[in-house]
Amino acid sequence: ALIGLYIARGVGSFLGTYYLSLVSTRLVHDLRTATFNHIMYLPTKFYDDNNSGHIIARIIFNTGQVTGAATDALKTIAREGLTVAALISYAFYLNWRLSLVFFVVAPIIGLMSGKVGKRLRKLSVKLQDSVAEVTQVCNEAITGHRVVRSFGGEKYEMERFREVSEYNLGKSLKMVRIAAMNTPLTQ
Repeated sequence: ALIGLYIARGVGSFLGTYYLSLVSTRLVHDLRTATFNHIMYLPTKFYDDNNSGHIIARIIFNTGQVTGAATDALKTIAREGLTVAALISYAFYLNWRLSLVFFVVAPIIGLMSGKVGKRLRKLSVKLQDSVAEVTQVCNEAITGHRVVRSFGGEKYEMERFREVSEYNLGKSLKMVRIAAMNTPLTQ
């Protein structure tokens, strides 16, 4: 029975992951295509007000982030929701009075998770902006490589890229730290 349970869990995990990934990758494709198609019809003022790195980041990175977050949330809600429901049911079966403690602690955990989620969303926007900056600097240096070479600007461009890349690294690590703190705080 135990071996059968592990096999069923493995098959279920594989199928769930595969089909959720299938849906998310198709969603990324559709969203990227729709975003690109929309941007093609925007007025010239839009292109004047936004640098190409930000536009490219919106098309490539932001669409992937949106769908990734949506599928991760769906996966977490389904998997963790069922696990919590099963564990609460079992806890009530064992000792219903002690299980009522969960309903006192759950709102506190919910508030903490909500605050962490709000902070992560703000950091995500900053991270997306920093990726756009990295993309912009990289795009300018590569598309203008002849000008950079002609005027001996390689060191300037390398320093500029290093600075925006370090800023992006800082934002990424800050997001990882906050996400990593969420589980220990909740537990």
